[in-house]
Amino acid sequence: MDYIGAGGASKSLYTYGCGRVCRCLKNVHTSEIFPPTNGVGKAFSTNDCTGAYSTVTSTLKNAEWVNSVSYGGSGSSSWDD
Repeated sequence: MDYIGAGGASKSLYTYGCGRVCRCLKNVHTSEIFPPTNGVGKAFSTNDCTGAYSTVTSTLKNAEWVNSVSYGGSGSSSWDD
């Protein structure tokens, strides 16, 4: 899963192994979030990938409201610090 952060820099988030990963983006200032190449991406307004979410199936623009994302295979998220 990729995103564009402050200053227009593109960053990539990776999964290592199986399952879902939860990544906090609270201090990142994301402008756009791109869907993962495999699995399902979810964008949350909370810091810990809980509660209501938006499924990221296409580029999510104006993503400043996103504080955490989860991505990867199905199942529960685990933290990627």
